[in-house]
Amino acid sequence: MPSLASHATSQNSDLETEETSKINLCQPCPEETRKRKAFVSQFLKANFAPLAKSNRSYIDTGALEHMAMKCLHADFNTGRLSNGVAKFIDPIPPSKIGEWLAVTKPWLGRDGFFHDQEDDGDDEDNPLENLGPASPQWEAASLYRLMNFYLVHDGQWNPGILQTQTLWRKYPIPRGRTLCQLSHTRSPRNWRVWSIFRRFQYYEDIISEMGESPLDPEKPHVMAFLADGALIREDVLSTGELTCITYLVADGALKYKHHRFIPATLISASLRTVRIVQGVLDCQKGTLEIPKSQPVTFSDSRIANWVKWLTLLGWMIGNPADGLKSSDNPLILHLGSGDSVIPVELASQGYKRQLCIDFSPTVVDLMTERHAEVKGLEWKLMNVRDMAGVADKSVDFAFDKGTLDAMIHGSPWNPPETVKENSSGYPTEACFAMNATESFFPDQSPRFIEY
Repeated sequence: MPSLASHATSQNSDLETEETSKINLCQPCPEETRKRKAFVSQFLKANFAPLAKSNRSYIDTGALEHMAMKCLHADFNTGRLSNGVAKFIDPIPPSKIGEWLAVTKPWLGRDGFFHDQEDDGDDEDNPLENLGPASPQWEAASLYRLMNFYLVHDGQWNPGILQTQTLWRKYPIPRGRTLCQLSHTRSPRNWRVWSIFRRFQYYEDIISEMGESPLDPEKPHVMAFLADGALIREDVLSTGELTCITYLVADGALKYKHHRFIPATLISASLRTVRIVQGVLDCQKGTLEIPKSQPVTFSDSRIANWVKWLTLLGWMIGNPADGLKSSDNPLILHLGSGDSVIPVELASQGYKRQLCIDFSPTVVDLMTERHAEVKGLEWKLMNVRDMAGVADKSVDFAFDKGTLDAMIHGSPWNPPETVKENSSGYPTEACFAMNATESFFPDQSPRFIEY
């Protein structure tokens, strides 16, 4: 892969691209690969390069708009985002984190923050000699070391809940690469990325620095911890936060070329204050949405903020979400579906919420067995004139392929009473199930629906 050094920083470095061909199990075609590389190169040139060279501590809203970036709100306590915003991480609830920790009991070995140069048992080469105690970055690093103690191992190499309960694993930051150089403690930039976590397909105790570990090709999500020398300000992003987010999503766009959306999540800390900063790169539109949470401050003793502490840990090992809004993943109802191939064809196009109803038990059983391996398809035994099993206003799209036709006979100008009852009752029942803003597509003259 060609170097992106000219678009990244003045230091002759680039993204961690050597291992990308080993990660992406679903290889796109050469033309798609070329387009993705060109897109990432342009994205880096326009957004990452200016940030990597900047000596400013913060980035104002006007600059974000100029870079086609948009800041949004994410709730630290619940993970909820603004209405209509796609969600890519579901934080694990504090109650569940508490249950898991009750098994590992990390507090038996560490009941508070690290001080001075205490050893946390980690083998990472992250010297603190250039950071004085009580400095923003040093205190943030102490917060990270305690998180590592609770999640990864307890200093005696007893596995933490990250290993025992999730498929998140630490992912090496190769030495000599852009992110490592920018965030080195001897760098003039006053921030440091202490760890990166990625999702894996199965448990792997040792992560290869050559990128040969089994990354999950369907989970482009990445998590990182940032210790920032710039104090967290609720109204703006720091240069360190935005630099890390742009780097991580660009790196992910190269690793996961078959994904449109590339999400990255930062646990961003300065002193004992922390917030969640996410970035979601849309590789089709070239836009970057950045949800950020309200800041949360921890006292010297984490016990005083136990629920917040569990909430923070839940963010760090949260479950990757599909990132779909309801408009991206609509509920499609097939009325009198029979043995139609339309549901399967729609499933192949990515529609994973389809309900197929029919009044024939034979058809329902046959289709359920025939397409058992197709995700997102469900067949139910139901009469379209009495759809009690479909919640009102839950359906986004409804298809009638011939059900209404089967109800109609006789003169179109003077139909029998049974035709009038069926041709009016059935569409009425369908409309009860429909979201008021969505669509019902009958293949029949409106005359019969008017009865």
